[in-house]
Amino acid sequence: MYVKTLGFAPDLPPETAGVMIDCDGFIPTAGGMEAVSSGEDASLGTLSSTAIGLATVRRLDGTRLTFAGTTTDLYHGTGSWGKVTRSSGEYAVSSNQYWTFTQYGNVTLAANGSDPIQVMNSGDSVFSDLTASVVAKIVLVVNDFIFAFNTNETTYGETQDRWWCSALGDYTNFTPSIQVQCATNRLTDTFGGIEAAARFGDDVIVYKPQSMYIGRYIGAPFIWDFRVISDEVGAIGVNSVVTIGDPVPLQFFVGYDDFYIYDGSRPRVIGHTEQGSIISDHFFNDLNNTHRNKIIGTHDSKNSRVFWFYPNNSSSGTPNKFICYNYRSKQWGKGSLDVTAATTYFGSGTTYNDLGSLYSTYHDLPDLPYSTAFLGTATPVSAFFKPNKVFYQLTGTPSTNSYTTNNFGEDNKMTVINRMRPRFTTNPTTGTQKTMYRDSLGDSDVTLSSTANLTDNCFDVVNEARWQSFKHEYTGSIEINGIDVEGQSGGLE
Repeated sequence: MYVKTLGFAPDLPPETAGVMIDCDGFIPTAGGMEAVSSGEDASLGTLSSTAIGLATVRRLDGTRLTFAGTTTDLYHGTGSWGKVTRSSGEYAVSSNQYWTFTQYGNVTLAANGSDPIQVMNSGDSVFSDLTASVVAKIVLVVNDFIFAFNTNETTYGETQDRWWCSALGDYTNFTPSIQVQCATNRLTDTFGGIEAAARFGDDVIVYKPQSMYIGRYIGAPFIWDFRVISDEVGAIGVNSVVTIGDPVPLQFFVGYDDFYIYDGSRPRVIGHTEQGSIISDHFFNDLNNTHRNKIIGTHDSKNSRVFWFYPNNSSSGTPNKFICYNYRSKQWGKGSLDVTAATTYFGSGTTYNDLGSLYSTYHDLPDLPYSTAFLGTATPVSAFFKPNKVFYQLTGTPSTNSYTTNNFGEDNKMTVINRMRPRFTTNPTTGTQKTMYRDSLGDSDVTLSSTANLTDNCFDVVNEARWQSFKHEYTGSIEINGIDVEGQSGGLE
């Protein structure tokens, strides 16, 4: 009997054929599940303190820059982490805040909710306070405007539901004027402060805890028009929203009760189906609600995946787990990883200066056509800081990862299973199988004392029970799209 892999679905009935009722380090591909890559040191050195913000931005000439922020400083990652803190002194970021970054032409802007918006032009060596700036939790570029959300400034004071837009085409001007189209207002139709905001084509989507707004440019005299999309669905945390453009904008985000996708019409749940929850019940039971605002989302565009790093109930606040969603296959995965900040990272690639240290002779160079760039150049990868303050790319060889199959069997008879043959599209280095069994689905598992090793790409263990599930643990790269189960009926009750 062949059972196709349907991904991590802990909330579905455990006898649902093909689901993984548990996994650690397995994520969905277009046709199955694979072991997640391990973190590989990006060789940029160690920050002086914990990163609470990270972004890769792109200038007009295509140059990509990676910035990181701590509670006191800003850094630029180029060969190493060079400090680019403003010359007027360190920052004073709250432990509950994150840095947010955006790019306006050749100008990088950053906000942290405590200090004035920071700005760094292409010719600058450090950041500086933006002239006439407001303090903002979020800074964003949309349609030739600089937006600031959840702000604190002299005129209106601290206003968590306020937005500002700069003058059209002038990121330095935050003086309201119809002539230059600088404006400000509040979003008061629903409760709460602004938690997140993200560009959506030429529009902007603004998230409160349990509501969403779309902002659209309409010109003078009102400049921007904000309307409620939903008064029930919002986002939790400034980094919980992930925008993709494939080929039109889509936003994936974590709300207070489910995972959602927004496609320009309305938010729709993706953690549930008509049959019930796939993953949402498991996730929100596992999530540390005290620190839910620390969820961090990233986009793996190459593999059509979204990662959300989150703190679970065993964490004191630092994200230590992740949920992964493949928006092509619509399947889920899960893993363990300690992360303080994350982004989609573009490595600088190989330059002529690197050749001498990477390759001893021309013969050692990659066997590629003359017109082909070195592999890895400008390839987007998920990247992150660990609590050890080192920056990693999610590109290393997988270590030890596991999944647990669905329960096989029936209530009214015994079933003998004597072989499990996974269908690998990438064979692992090693594999082991633990067999669990139970008399009814409501009972606790009993684990066989014997463990089977992967031999000839199969596991051979003969066991008879009403219900059986199997934990497969692998090392090295592996992709699986299903399992051939060999067995027969045992005795009746």
